[in-house]
Amino acid sequence: MFSPSANQPAPFRPSITAWIIFALAVVLFLAHAQYYRPWVEDDTYISLQYARHLVQGQGLVFNPGEKVEGFSNPSWVLLGALAMVLKQDPLAFLQVVGMLCGLVVLWLSWRLATDLMDRPTAVTALAPLVLALTPMLPRHSVTGLETALFTAGLLAAVFGLGRGASGARLVWGLAGLVVLVTTRPEGMALALVPALWRWWAHGRQERGAVLAILTAGATAVALLAARWLYFGDWVPNTFHAKVSASPRGVFEGVLYTVDFLRDSGGGALVLFFLALLLFRDSRRLLSLLAVTVGLMVLVVLAAGGDWMHLYRFYVPIYPLLVAGATAGAGRLHGALVGHLHRPLLVAGVLGAGALMALLNTYKEEKETVRRVMPHVLAGHHLVDAYRETGLWLRENSAPEDRVAVSDIGMIGYAGERAVVDMFGLIDPHIARAAGRQHFKSDPAHVLARDPRFVVLVRDAAGGYLRVPDMAMAATPEFAARYAGCGPWVSP
Repeated sequence: MFSPSANQPAPFRPSITAWIIFALAVVLFLAHAQYYRPWVEDDTYISLQYARHLVQGQGLVFNPGEKVEGFSNPSWVLLGALAMVLKQDPLAFLQVVGMLCGLVVLWLSWRLATDLMDRPTAVTALAPLVLALTPMLPRHSVTGLETALFTAGLLAAVFGLGRGASGARLVWGLAGLVVLVTTRPEGMALALVPALWRWWAHGRQERGAVLAILTAGATAVALLAARWLYFGDWVPNTFHAKVSASPRGVFEGVLYTVDFLRDSGGGALVLFFLALLLFRDSRRLLSLLAVTVGLMVLVVLAAGGDWMHLYRFYVPIYPLLVAGATAGAGRLHGALVGHLHRPLLVAGVLGAGALMALLNTYKEEKETVRRVMPHVLAGHHLVDAYRETGLWLRENSAPEDRVAVSDIGMIGYAGERAVVDMFGLIDPHIARAAGRQHFKSDPAHVLARDPRFVVLVRDAAGGYLRVPDMAMAATPEFAARYAGCGPWVSP
């Protein structure tokens, strides 16, 4: 246990240079995020479909009358519904909210780096600059999904509860806990880390610790009760569909983690992050960051990684690594200069190491931009083909017709027809089948629900992109019952 008085944060009084660096980070982040705004994921329209039906009075459903929690982001769905109530474009509204959350992440990463350095030097302002220059936070702030909100919640919880302060700083922490619990399923576990850490570090009777435990607990109980009463389950159906913790899934999660470390400069970040162990006054806050990072890694391993470009699942902990690494590099610089008396040499060596590590980040973004963005900007992305398909279905089918598809978002949203989900996000039977995410399929079950249309996605070689699509195409009953009426081409 630590004494609260010994753990009070130093006053935050940055230099003019630090403010200039932060302002540059803000400008670069906004420009970087704006570039990626046209690239929206199909999953975004799952949230918007639930939001639309909620506003229309049909409840939290993807298909009218089917109470299945096929979303993982309750707070985000409610924000989408709020946009619709306010007569705003819901996608644009969510993208703006995502960018604002990204700015909050920049600010809190600077504050966390300052806490770890114990003073607001210009070095600590490099943390938000790194986040603005690297693609992960800018890209995932404008996908239309909840990643930036969840990241802001995690940083707010760690920042607000990681030191012994009260007042506005404690409010940051408590608000972060609420955001964590209500935004992602793993948020409940992640919210426990700063709440319990505060209790452990400052004692059971400390006001901030008590409020943190009560806030996290009450929010979790309320959400679980509402979920059980409405959907009849303790976890979203998406949890059953995606999380298997099977040996093959864990192996895929390990590969995803290795790729993240390679493509994000993570190796150098981890080394600089761990360098804080050399400095006694940084160890207690570092322990909170390390446990949080470790828990998120376990979540990713259980989920088997993710399919989206630029490591969506690791975006929430990337700012923690960057803040810790920035502070670690700054403290190493100070210590080495004190021994070697060659500040420029030390700064050059540390800076060169960091730049070489981040070079892979540049290479990964360059390759992603080369492969994806021309199609996005030309309106030829897969989501665009789904939009065209959905609009065709709306014009050429009856309201009671069903369509079977693996990617349900845009086709359900644009087509306004009931969807049979071949991936299982809104189908409890497929979601609970054996196998890891995106590898589950049951063509007989899908055909038994009698969809009038079945959408299959081919690859450039003439095969099928999705495992459920492959299984469906190989089913004799499908070949006997359906004839082609497409295609809609997307590179």
